[in-house]
Amino acid sequence: MVSLITVEYDVREDQPEETNVFKLEQASDRLIEKLIQERFSYISPVDAYKIASFSGGNARIAISLANTVNKGQTLANLKDNDLFNRLFLQRNNLDNHLQHSAEVCSLVYSFDCRTSKNLNLELKLLSLLTNISIQQLYANITELKRRDLIQQRSVWRAVLPHAIATRLAQKALENIPLDTILDTFEQGGAERLLQSFSRRLSYLHDCEIAIDIATRWLSSEGMLANVSNLNDLEMAIFKNIAPINPEASLLAFERAAIDKNKGREFTSRGNKYFLTYTQLLRSLAYDAALFERCTQLLCRFALSEKPDEKSNSIRSMLKSLFHLYLSGTHASADQRLVIIKRLLDSRVEEQQELGLLLLDAALEAWHFSSLHGFDFGARSRNYGYSPSTGKDIKIWYSLFVDFSIQLVSSETMPLLSDKIKKLLAEKFRGLWIKAYLFDELEEAVQKITKKHTWNEGWVSVRAIIRLDAENMEQSLLIRLQKMEELLAPKSLLEKVRIYALSSHNSLFDFADFEERVVIDGYDQIDRKTRSLGKQVVLNELVFTTLLPEILTIDGARLHIFGVGLAEGCTDIIKIWRLFREQLELIGREKCIYHVLCGFLHQVSLINTELSETMLNEAVTDPILGYAFIELQTAVEINHEGIQRLKKSLSYGMAPIHSYQYLAGWERDKTINDKDLSTLLTLIASKPDGIVVAINIFSTRLYRAKNENINLSHNMASFGQKILLRISLEPSYSSLVEYKLGKIVSACYVGTSAQTNAEILCGNLADTFNNNRACSYDFELILSAIATIQPTAFLDFFLGSIAKHNNLFQYTHLRQDADLTKSPIEKIDDTIIIEWCNIAPKIRYAIIASSIVPYKNNKDGRTNWTSLALDIINKAPDITTILNEFKVTFTPNCWSDSKADIMQKGLLLITGLKINENPIISEWACQEETIFAEEIRQEREWELKKSQHQNERFE
Repeated sequence: MVSLITVEYDVREDQPEETNVFKLEQASDRLIEKLIQERFSYISPVDAYKIASFSGGNARIAISLANTVNKGQTLANLKDNDLFNRLFLQRNNLDNHLQHSAEVCSLVYSFDCRTSKNLNLELKLLSLLTNISIQQLYANITELKRRDLIQQRSVWRAVLPHAIATRLAQKALENIPLDTILDTFEQGGAERLLQSFSRRLSYLHDCEIAIDIATRWLSSEGMLANVSNLNDLEMAIFKNIAPINPEASLLAFERAAIDKNKGREFTSRGNKYFLTYTQLLRSLAYDAALFERCTQLLCRFALSEKPDEKSNSIRSMLKSLFHLYLSGTHASADQRLVIIKRLLDSRVEEQQELGLLLLDAALEAWHFSSLHGFDFGARSRNYGYSPSTGKDIKIWYSLFVDFSIQLVSSETMPLLSDKIKKLLAEKFRGLWIKAYLFDELEEAVQKITKKHTWNEGWVSVRAIIRLDAENMEQSLLIRLQKMEELLAPKSLLEKVRIYALSSHNSLFDFADFEERVVIDGYDQIDRKTRSLGKQVVLNELVFTTLLPEILTIDGARLHIFGVGLAEGCTDIIKIWRLFREQLELIGREKCIYHVLCGFLHQVSLINTELSETMLNEAVTDPILGYAFIELQTAVEINHEGIQRLKKSLSYGMAPIHSYQYLAGWERDKTINDKDLSTLLTLIASKPDGIVVAINIFSTRLYRAKNENINLSHNMASFGQKILLRISLEPSYSSLVEYKLGKIVSACYVGTSAQTNAEILCGNLADTFNNNRACSYDFELILSAIATIQPTAFLDFFLGSIAKHNNLFQYTHLRQDADLTKSPIEKIDDTIIIEWCNIAPKIRYAIIASSIVPYKNNKDGRTNWTSLALDIINKAPDITTILNEFKVTFTPNCWSDSKADIMQKGLLLITGLKINENPIISEWACQEETIFAEEIRQEREWELKKSQHQNERFE
């Protein structure tokens, strides 16, 4: 017994409400064969196999064909064309007009079957191709529908399944003069039908006539000659026919790319269709013969992309073509290497970076995935080249590893060589563990170490030993250990480069293998780096060699290396002057000051007086003054440090953003609140200084809260004033807005802050009313004010002080119950009611217009809020309140069904019908009927919209 769930290829009639549409893959021939044998026991296994093969995985075709077989008949000797005729006729007599109508209707993916005078253009054009009247064509379409060869969705008809439609369409192309067909669709004036015709052609890539049409349209004189200047219709047609003739499609791309006027713009992200074009080029690159030309165009697109343009990244798309698996192309490894080599040989940095990206993909041996599709029209496609044996895998990786070693060994481009060494190191573990490239990697290590040091390789080998030795054969582990010894840095210079200048994060790969505890690993590396600093400062040649590097490379342990330099130094002033001279040569834009900070920090511990002198000179020094704040925060900030910071602000050498260093958790500990508030006031007075001051102040607030310290008057006063000075514009980041909310919560507490709270509310209200911002831009600030200064909030945003009340309420305070909560919800209901009772005729209505009166519970039910019920019961004008609340039942923004959301509001109205107050119950009875009709109309509109969007075949 075979248990099957059969799913129709498409819906038979109009799509029912709430139907979801899915794309289904075809069933296997074996499954179809079992289905036929189960349903039609009299059909022989041979005939079941024949039917399954002919149906191409479509159950409907198979069942329809099986129904034409009588007991005792056999299909085994029939050809495919005989089977098709049997399927089409379905035991009916041959009707040439009916078959011709089916052929013509199959030329398009779908068509509009309306016959009214103003709506029959599509049917009229199809009737011209059949040489019969619209009425007769409509009758034939109806008969075809009875035979399940045409399906219906609303006004749309389509010949389905596609296996039948494509056969019929091919016959139509053979039987009707091509010029007649093209004139009808191109000149007929029905653009949608022309697009539908092109979609049908996309299923006919094996048909010579379809190929001829695509070639005509894509030729230099054709309808799609200039693909750089297509409208939306032409773009849709181009996407449909590109798979029919890949060579012609690629030629059209190349014509556009070499255009002197628009070629550069065409192959860039500035092209509005760049994503579609690059996806098509990636699909065209599936064929090995077209790969090189396609990737050259994709490289042009990719090179136009900025580093921060990550959305729909062309580089990522191009990179996917160079993976061993899931590449979507059958290009050989050699073909892909040609593209990589061309980019790396260009000596143009951007092209070399792109080449490195592609080489990275080719060397990937660990993780494979794809975010890109592999289908292309109706063509049979797989995932691209995939190695069938371990030997094939080794051949692939050996090619790219050998190429990388050649570039490293050539010494013609040292910067590129360094990048390739780093890339090889990153891929080393995958190539060893997953690709088993033992001999090749061992040879690579030997070749590279003959001419170069390879610190990154040393780290990678140590990582393999650390992570994978336990499950590795002893012979392989011994080979790794020998490579580790060969790669290990031996000179003082190389040890510094690996320990101090490396940005590698895995400290264990630097530490001795016997130490595995995290803190021990950190301590050991710090001790080693510090020791190297002591040695370097005593070796003038090494120090001089390293000086430009330690001042320009952002190494992970340069600070501790600077500490070591100071510890081993015999002449601190001499080294400090050497630092300054080198900084002057480098230029401040390229300088990294970690070493100087570490050096100065240690000097302050060894000789405080000397470090104070060095900092006093640095404040106004033309070279060191730029980095003064970073240097000052490297040591404990005492009273003299405060004066230097003030002097630095006055002098203006240090950029204002550098004062961010004062926001460090430990850096401002020694600064008292009074001095800090003075400094922050000075910083805030500088251009772009307010945000810097806010960040520093926020750190102090966080410490006070974390250590349970009461905020001093100086700090609270500064916090209030900074918010009154800041320009309330929506240009601040969410992080800054978060910090502003925290400042309000910490500094605007109590009656002493009430005056400033009212000023802040007034500033915000002006900002909102002048449309410079909305409440969403300052959500946290508003919530904080509502929480700690509720009366000021209500007065300035809802009371008589507020300007443009209605606009402000509807735009800024009322928010959906399922979305971000309104700041009014931060205020206790009792406070709101007391506030309303001061002027009940006005204020109850204002509050009603400013809140969401219901809440959605976790169980899915919707209930009135306690505040809403209080307002209904206590307001002098109940009807006005209820009408305001009813407005909230119709959402301004929503997902899914608006009518379903409104239905929840209807239930709230219905619940009021039994209220003891006759005013409330009468309102509910009347509004229930009105609102129910509004919901009915909304559902009707949603159904029409759903039919328009979903009840189509395209």
